[in-house]
Amino acid sequence: MHRIVVFFACLLLATLPAVGQEDPSALLAAGKYDEALPLYEALTKKNKDFPQGWIGLGQTLHGLGRYDEAVDAFDKAGDLGFDKRAVYYYSTRAEAMKGDAKAAKKAFKKYLNAGGAGYSNAIGDEALASLRSDKEFQEMLDSIKPCNSEAHRAFDFWVGKWNVTNQQLNAPSGTNEITKIQGGCAIYENYVNGNYTGNSVNMYDPARDVWTQNWIDNQGAPLYLEGTYEDGKMILSSDPEKSPVSRVTWTKLSDDKVRQLWEMSPDGGTTWQVAFDGLYERQK
Repeated sequence: MHRIVVFFACLLLATLPAVGQEDPSALLAAGKYDEALPLYEALTKKNKDFPQGWIGLGQTLHGLGRYDEAVDAFDKAGDLGFDKRAVYYYSTRAEAMKGDAKAAKKAFKKYLNAGGAGYSNAIGDEALASLRSDKEFQEMLDSIKPCNSEAHRAFDFWVGKWNVTNQQLNAPSGTNEITKIQGGCAIYENYVNGNYTGNSVNMYDPARDVWTQNWIDNQGAPLYLEGTYEDGKMILSSDPEKSPVSRVTWTKLSDDKVRQLWEMSPDGGTTWQVAFDGLYERQK
């Protein structure tokens, strides 16, 4: 049984009134739909205004493959004030299982309009498998994908495999592979220059509207930077209260070239000296 169903069925354990000597929500959680059905039917007949009973009945009917009846039960729960997000999501699942892509997408759109944002649940829900190749559904799903905003993608120009040149020395300076991790919520750097290596994790913090970078190399030297993306440049700096201050600027020169300028200030930002001026060229 899908984890959404199990989770919600567990919530029902504390809210359903007793019917006979068996708890229908426990039977639902165990996937014993044939046994749960008469209990839910009795419950909704006796307590017609109890929305949890209708949700449980809908889930049970879904489990039995009676999808039209399941949608009717979910609609009833919604009319009685049950969380519209759950109602529309369960209806989406039932319509998809029934094979009605149009009705499923309509229900999912209502789910989104009601504030639904369960991307991780939807992306792995086997009941929605028939919609995976549907472009319209995928676009709706992408709209609630975490870390998919323009701000989250501001540093994507750095993603790739690069050959790095030290422009001060006009000499090769190793390679750097930049990848997106954690479903696109962070950017991981893997720098190699001979025996010297370093890694960083970069991420956008929407609560503070800043980018952060945590760097560590194999010499044990950490660097903590934060800043913003503006005018085509990612500019991250270290704590101005701690000397020396580092300021690193990444500038997209083209799709295949990026400049990384690392400057340091011994006087809190009054004067700056170049520590590294690197040209990134995308590996072919």
